[in-house]
Amino acid sequence: MKTVKFNKFFPDDNAFITVDGRMDKDDDWQVSLTIQSDTKNVANWWCSDWNYKEGVAQLKAFQDGAQKAIDFITACSAQPAKAAKANAVKRAAKKK
Repeated sequence: MKTVKFNKFFPDDNAFITVDGRMDKDDDWQVSLTIQSDTKNVANWWCSDWNYKEGVAQLKAFQDGAQKAIDFITACSAQPAKAAKANAVKRAAKKK
């Protein structure tokens, strides 16, 4: 029997990432990935022995998308802090 467990909590955003997998025998296994941001935005992904090729392709696409998001955030956060703060104030005003 094999298992995988991973948990990472981000208390400032009430966010977490978990991985939970179990292999009981060579042809009987499953793994799930949960990503939660804030208390309402959740993505769940699941894969097992019967759909793993598609599951790996999905995870690779997720990995590519996550890297693009990281690159975008890094580029955007390079702007001056004053401009970022001014934009945040404008967005907050629009929501009211």
